[in-house]
Amino acid sequence: MNPRCAGESVNRIGLLAAVLLCRTIAAIAAQAGSTSPASTDAQKPAPEISTQESRPTFAIRVQHNEVMLRVVVRDSKGNAVTNLHQEDFRIFDRGKLQMITHFAVEAPGAPAGTVAVRAPTDTAAPAGSTGGTPPIILPTRYVGLFFDDIHLEFGDLARTRDAADKYLNTNLKPGDRAGVFTSSGQNQLAFTDDRGKLHDALMKIVPRPIASGPAHQCPEISEYQAYMIIEVNDPTALEVAEDDGLYVCCGGNTPCPQQSQNYIQNVAQSIVEASDLEPQYVFQGLERLCRILGTFVGQRSIVMVSPGFLTLDMTQLAQLQQAIDEALRENVVIGTIDARGLYADVGLGDASQQASGDPKYWGLKSQWETLTRSVNDDPLGSLADGTGGTFFQNNNDFAAAFRRAGGLPEAYYVLAFAPQDLKTDGRFHGLKVTLADNPGHFTLQTRKGYFAPTKVEDAATLAKEEMEQMVFSQEEVQPIPMEIRTQFFKNATGDSRLAVVTHVDISRLRFRKDKDRNLETLTMVTAVFDRAGSLVTAQQKLLDFHLLDSTLTRLLPGGLSIKSEATVKPGTYLVREVVQDSEGGEISALSRQVEIP
Repeated sequence: MNPRCAGESVNRIGLLAAVLLCRTIAAIAAQAGSTSPASTDAQKPAPEISTQESRPTFAIRVQHNEVMLRVVVRDSKGNAVTNLHQEDFRIFDRGKLQMITHFAVEAPGAPAGTVAVRAPTDTAAPAGSTGGTPPIILPTRYVGLFFDDIHLEFGDLARTRDAADKYLNTNLKPGDRAGVFTSSGQNQLAFTDDRGKLHDALMKIVPRPIASGPAHQCPEISEYQAYMIIEVNDPTALEVAEDDGLYVCCGGNTPCPQQSQNYIQNVAQSIVEASDLEPQYVFQGLERLCRILGTFVGQRSIVMVSPGFLTLDMTQLAQLQQAIDEALRENVVIGTIDARGLYADVGLGDASQQASGDPKYWGLKSQWETLTRSVNDDPLGSLADGTGGTFFQNNNDFAAAFRRAGGLPEAYYVLAFAPQDLKTDGRFHGLKVTLADNPGHFTLQTRKGYFAPTKVEDAATLAKEEMEQMVFSQEEVQPIPMEIRTQFFKNATGDSRLAVVTHVDISRLRFRKDKDRNLETLTMVTAVFDRAGSLVTAQQKLLDFHLLDSTLTRLLPGGLSIKSEATVKPGTYLVREVVQDSEGGEISALSRQVEIP
């Protein structure tokens, strides 16, 4: 073996991959007139190709200076507008026009459910090759039903739960997968096409509120009123609660413990503490679900069912934007449903409740109820607007709600910009997106803002995040030309050794000259997904090139072939290969199907 390859770590990269690389270098060195293998270690030149192998964790979640927006544009009839270009959009960050750094048009709303992926016909055929096998139908759509059981009351939960069950029975296609998830994390079901399991999981969901005061507390204080009493120190809000304590709890008789200021403030404080905590469960649950969806190849959406909740302080607003960012990173569309249904504002409060207390407060209570409903709706509207979903509200037709919220927009635009001189202070930045030429009948749906990061991520971390996102994407791009071939070999245990050979055309790489060497680094990830779209295994190889001019000249026409292996059971798999170079910053990705009987 050539001395350049003798120093390779065979244990790190696997015997076959090491031999493959070493033979390439050995052949080139032989043509050039290699030095004698008897040379001492001190005389040996540095390896021209070194490799490292690892298993990627796919757990990076970072904030960086590029802000992503998903924009849905509709005409006066509500149809998606699909013929706009980058120059048609204007993005304003705190009123300042920004330069758009990324623009794409995506059409996730196309008919989904099945896709056929065919293995390349030129795959080598010995020992159980996959070449020429017929296409296999794989799932391409995943819908997560997310019930906010922390905030839902039983009546609203029962109605929406039944509607969700009917929606799955009538709208779940053979290639779809659905899962049931909750903000409490209880009674959840992973993605499946088993409608019986989905039905059982839905029926097991029950309200799981966080304690917000004594049972059947009197007087009844809403979260918004409690916020006004504790956080704003509004004397009128306190007076209304004291008045309710006297007339509702004590029938106008004194002394009345429920009328005392200390009692009212203690009850209000407990409500505020609970309302501060509850949104955290919701946003954390949504982020977890987005990360789960990010491990699947296909359309990804969430239907969130909730009565809404308060997000009035900066911590809650920051958590809301983090959930939106997570959905955008994982290419997840969130549709939201207000589980309270139709609401009739009768001017003097809820018609189902008997008016009580001093009449001078009745109008104020009605205003608070209307305002509370609007404020509670804010996070539901923001999640839908920010991710390209639909917000269904003020309607009791929950069958239509699931059809609309569970559907994807016909098309949307993905834009990004890099804010100039962005300070890492964590402050909120309001965003506005407009069209350069809008005759007035186009409406735009997108996120309302973002929070500045609290730290700046280095380039290596951002590159790794981009690699991870591409592994779980369906996109196929080849700025670096490459080909994939697969073979499998049965072993005595019944499992198979799946070999993936990736041929890379290195003529498109941007080698950097350093004295007599040409430097470049390739990061290659080979990921294998099963029929359900779940990640089975992944391998990462890091190839460091320190090529002499003569070696580079000989490698350019033929390129390099790199081999990865994995042990898998019989079944249908999707092989995903992603290649990224360090000097040019380019990234390529291909997918191939393989069926192992």
